[in-house]
Amino acid sequence: LPDQSPVGEEIESMKVIQQMTKVQIDTIKKSWQKVKAFGFDKTSEVVFQILFSRAPHLKEFFQLRGGKNMQGSKTIHVFGRVVENLDSLQIVQQYFKKLGQDHVKYGLKPQYFDLFGEVLIQSLRHIIKEDFTEEVEHGWKIAYTFIRDLMVGDNYDHDQICELCQRPSPIFLVGQDNAIMRMQEK
Repeated sequence: LPDQSPVGEEIESMKVIQQMTKVQIDTIKKSWQKVKAFGFDKTSEVVFQILFSRAPHLKEFFQLRGGKNMQGSKTIHVFGRVVENLDSLQIVQQYFKKLGQDHVKYGLKPQYFDLFGEVLIQSLRHIIKEDFTEEVEHGWKIAYTFIRDLMVGDNYDHDQICELCQRPSPIFLVGQDNAIMRMQEK
């Protein structure tokens, strides 16, 4: 049986992302240029408008001034770091592990990471439009799963995470099925 611990999932996620082809990496990088052209502030508005429409209670986790999300653009820049380092992701591994620890301190639940992944994909589809192909979507799902696995990692109690597994199939099926990919808020 494969290791189902968060560390095992992190290792599995790293293997999957390391197997991304040059074409997949180039596809993600090219799609990111569309996001940059759209603008990080506008992109964050799209992402967080969708997120807050689906989960209004998450507004409490974000610093809002005058109704504007002050962390939104910063969040989008984080994805830029991943895109820029797709050829050598070990550079950003510690950063995302630490970022995950910070999210625990903020009180974010592990299942919110999957919701954010769904929202990110929906937002990218909206922004990139006709250039958001199946190949682009697949590449982004791999990249986001890698980020999510690092951030959740061993920052959350694995038994708590498994109690939240209610989906019959994972949101993002990358590599093998695992509990974290099937999380859903009760």
